[in-house]
Amino acid sequence: MAVNFYITGWLTASAGVGLIKAFKEYGEESFTVEGNKIGIPEELIEEIPRVLANILTENYELKESLSVKDALQKALSPFRNFHNNHVVINNSSIKKWAEEKEGKVKSKDELKKLLEEYLTHVIFENILKSKESEKACFFCNERKAYLKGREVSVFDATVFTPLSGSLETVNNFFYNGRSNLYLCKECELFFLFSSFGFTRTPRGTYIFAYVPDLMETYSINNMLHIEKEFSKEWFDRSVAEIVKNIEKEKADWLLSNIYFVELEPFGRDKSKIYTFSIPPRVARAMKRYLDEYPKNLNSLFGTFLEYIYSGRNLYELLLLILSGYLFSESYKKGGKLPPPIKFGTAQKFLPKYLLFFIKFQEVLDMRDNVEKQINWAYAEGLNLRKEIFRNAENEERAKKKIQGISYRLLDAVRRRDTDSFEQNVIRAYLEVEREIPYLFVEAMKSGAFNRIAYAFLIGLNGGNKGDGEPSE
Repeated sequence: MAVNFYITGWLTASAGVGLIKAFKEYGEESFTVEGNKIGIPEELIEEIPRVLANILTENYELKESLSVKDALQKALSPFRNFHNNHVVINNSSIKKWAEEKEGKVKSKDELKKLLEEYLTHVIFENILKSKESEKACFFCNERKAYLKGREVSVFDATVFTPLSGSLETVNNFFYNGRSNLYLCKECELFFLFSSFGFTRTPRGTYIFAYVPDLMETYSINNMLHIEKEFSKEWFDRSVAEIVKNIEKEKADWLLSNIYFVELEPFGRDKSKIYTFSIPPRVARAMKRYLDEYPKNLNSLFGTFLEYIYSGRNLYELLLLILSGYLFSESYKKGGKLPPPIKFGTAQKFLPKYLLFFIKFQEVLDMRDNVEKQINWAYAEGLNLRKEIFRNAENEERAKKKIQGISYRLLDAVRRRDTDSFEQNVIRAYLEVEREIPYLFVEAMKSGAFNRIAYAFLIGLNGGNKGDGEPSE
């Protein structure tokens, strides 16, 4: 008979991913996954202490001999940000059990065996051996919640600390100050696997990606575990790859339903929780343009995601990049710079692939068929640049001329002053004795100010022939 667990959101999904990962590492694959239900044979419940001991010691390095107490505390440390003060990692539980053991732990194998003994003891004595109540488990609705002494076991801060570390974060979980999310023995053990579903980043946070399909979620987070961040490479090899290989309707649905979670621990038992999903219009833009994301902009991919998920306009991102480029000397004298400004200060010229941000934003704004206009504005900026170089006495004068024009144009863009922008463009064309393109004036009047202005500025500050400007 199978013991079933049900995936209803990112919390239970993280436990499901962690369970699959841990059982696979243990060499046990007799579990079944049907949609968002995962089942394991009933007899494997008693194997859980050994499964946990195996994954906890998988990458553990024992650099010196430790006392039994210290060895257990270090081995169980991955649980602390997720299940703080749970009976499994409670210091009093560890201390009481360790007092009966003598000697030092000298090897990884010794630690693994010790951990199996400890987890088997504490889980059996405090959870599996407990009596059942009459309350149905909130999470599976198939089994009865168990009794902790005289109290019915509930989902609380020890079961998943980040979500229930304070009442302010989960007011809806409580009624008159008490949780009514009753918890059975099996589901409590199930939640112990959630820490293995998350990926620890170099920044000390924990991240998880969820879609309403458990095996797809498992696949996505496997790749996330390799990349350690929400990166372009991870998105390409996981989410984007899945999207490419399924029919359009399901792909659109998956992109619209993917959910990203980041936990930032602070203090002893609290975490800030950041969650974001992809709005339908963002999913539409990603489906259309994400494959074209330039590799040269990889350093800005995290910032790009942050902008589109939070609803910030990508023209704001471009403004920072152009400011960093045009005022690089001033910025370099300061301290730590935001990624877009830092990117701008590092450029010798503005590369054509920055047009990606313009095109993506226009699709976000539900404006189609503007790519030709964007490319045309870029080409006009590049042509004006060439004319300025051709008419200047020397290269240095040409660069200063372009810099001066760009300062004024960027200021007009920042203030959204179309009149000032037009006047400065007209003056620039007259100085090189070139006719102002009629389409340019018409485009500026048609509500296309941002896309025309930014594309033109990128072209005006683009690379000369031989500067290494990559082709599209």
